[in-house]
Amino acid sequence: MFSLDKSFISKDINEILHSGSGGTQVRPYKMPENETKWVVKIIPIPNDILLIKSFQEIVLGFTCKYEGILPLESYFIEKQALGGYKIYLKFPRMKESYEDKLRRAIQHKTFIPENEIIKDLYSLVCSIDYLHGKDVAHPNIKPSNILFDEQGNIKLADIGVAKYVSPNGPNKVEKNKKEICVAPEISNIGSLFFEGDLYKVDVWSLGMVFAEACLLQRGLYSFGQKNAQDKELYLKSELDGRYGEKLLTLLSRMMELDPTKRITLNEIKTILEYHYNEILVRYICICLKM
Repeated sequence: MFSLDKSFISKDINEILHSGSGGTQVRPYKMPENETKWVVKIIPIPNDILLIKSFQEIVLGFTCKYEGILPLESYFIEKQALGGYKIYLKFPRMKESYEDKLRRAIQHKTFIPENEIIKDLYSLVCSIDYLHGKDVAHPNIKPSNILFDEQGNIKLADIGVAKYVSPNGPNKVEKNKKEICVAPEISNIGSLFFEGDLYKVDVWSLGMVFAEACLLQRGLYSFGQKNAQDKELYLKSELDGRYGEKLLTLLSRMMELDPTKRITLNEIKTILEYHYNEILVRYICICLKM
């Protein structure tokens, strides 16, 4: 493991790959051989109370060891002269985000193949299922938090916003009006905090990401407010047979307005495994006929 120590902070790094909320930045980390194999996320922390809260990303980053989750390599905390802190988190550098992939597909009007949609969706379902198994929800699933490495493997990122879920409750999450993939039970409430089933929030958000991928559209606000049956009809009419009916039905069930009726992760996994095998058999049959 390459350690991240104070020698990094003194280095002059101008390129900024991504800026997040609250002044968060992600920059390339130069190795001795001058290769940027890592990136460093820099989080400004104004006080001790927020410093304690920020340790969640460090703890989750080291404890959530799963192939589909972006791993935390190391970290460093620097106390600022005028008060507050900066936390430096070192991660493997990824090739691109799902945001990049979706933007490219929209720009060139090239629909993402169905088997690719199913493969990516299944990989993320397994990653989220892993988090849920550790009593952790990720209520900020969106294209920019889904990353690909150089080999095309998909990684779920930004674990720092994840929430520990207590079976006895209450489980609260702050409302964020800016997020377009957030579930309606959060976006439609009048208060600043949502209290409810955060696992079902993850299912909705994942469904919205892939509905956008199928439709090659961003910001589907009105679509999100439709009931599951109307969503399914809309998807089928807009896509005109481009994707299988089972996939579109699945996405609609993932975005059921009533969270108590929303499909579960285990049900999604079962459907995707069966559906992917069907596609594989069709592909083999086509190859045999050639």
